Amino acid sequence: MERLRQRMPFALLKRLVARVSAAYCNAHQTELVQDRDARRALRAVDAFPASAYYLSSWFSLTGRPLSHKAADKSLSSWSLRCDLAGNAIAVQGADNRPTTRGVHAEWLVHNALDLGIRDGDLPSDMQLCTNIYLPNPHANEQERICYGSSFFGRGSSYLNSIKPLYTQIDCLAITCRAIYVLEVKSRGGDIRVNQNNSPARALPDGTTNSLMPAVQQCEAHASAFATMHPAIPFERIFELTVFANCNSFESPHADFKNNVLVSTCSDAHAPFIHAIARQEQALASKEPLFSLDEVQSMATTIRQRYGDINGKKERLHMERIALISTLRPRC
Repeated sequence: MERLRQRMPFALLKRLVARVSAAYCNAHQTELVQDRDARRALRAVDAFPASAYYLSSWFSLTGRPLSHKAADKSLSSWSLRCDLAGNAIAVQGADNRPTTRGVHAEWLVHNALDLGIRDGDLPSDMQLCTNIYLPNPHANEQERICYGSSFFGRGSSYLNSIKPLYTQIDCLAITCRAIYVLEVKSRGGDIRVNQNNSPARALPDGTTNSLMPAVQQCEAHASAFATMHPAIPFERIFELTVFANCNSFESPHADFKNNVLVSTCSDAHAPFIHAIARQEQALASKEPLFSLDEVQSMATTIRQRYGDINGKKERLHMERIALISTLRPRC
C-alpha cells in the first residue's frame, strides 16, 4: 500500500478507497442496515424506562429526577434506576442511602395510587397532590407533635423563636367525599400492628422498636390540613401511614379504624388501595363534599401554592430542621 501510495496521486488513491468502500457497502447493505437498526432499537429500549419516568404523573407533580446530588451535605441526595417490567416500568433505589429509600418508597405509593385510578379500583375523580409543604402557622406555640418532643427537648427555651417553616405531607388524595393524608416511610424488617393501630418493628434480639412516631406524624399532618381548611369536616379526613419495603407486615386491620389505617406497600402488593376503595364505597350514601370541578380546582390550587417542583421549599425546610436539631439542648 505504501508503494502504491507513492506511485499514484493522493486524489486518485482517495477515489480508489471510496470505490472499494462503496462496493463493500453495496455487497453488505442488508447486514449493515440490520445492524444499525438493532443498535438503534437497543438504545431506544434502554432509554424507554427513563423516558417513561420523566413523562409520569409522579415527575410532573414532584419534579424529582432519577438522580440528584445536593451541593450541601445537609440536603437530600438520592439515586434511582428504571427498568422494564412487562408493559410498565419498575423504579428501584440505586443505592442504600436513607433519602434514596425514602424517595423510592414515596414513588411506590404514588405509583400504586396512580395505577388504582387508571385501573378503576379507585374513584376516577381522585386527584393526587404529592410532596406538599403547608406553611407552619404556629410561630409562637409549642412544636407540633409531628416532630416528637424527644427531637426538640421538652420545653426548650432555645427553640421558642425557631420553628419549622413547613409541615411536609408526602401525599394527599382528594375525592368528592373525602381527603386522604398519606405519610410514607421506608422501613425494613418485620412490622406488626396491634389492635390500637400502633406499629412496631421486630429486632433481631427479640425486642421491638416502636414506629408510632410515624402515625403521630400523619395525625399532625391531617390536623394541619384541617386547620387550613376548616370547612371540611374532620371526620372526612383520613390518616394513612404506609410502610414500604418491609420484609413482612401483619395487622388486624384491613380498613380504616376511627379514620386511621396503618398499611404497607411494595412493587407487587398495595393493600391500602383496596382499603381506600372500600372507604369510598362506605361514603357513597353520604352527601359529597365537593363537585368534580371543585376537586380539580382544590388539587390545582394545592399543587400550585404548596407544591415544590423546584425543590426550594424542601431546601428551606431541611435547613430549618437542621438548625433546630443543632440548637436542641443536650440532656
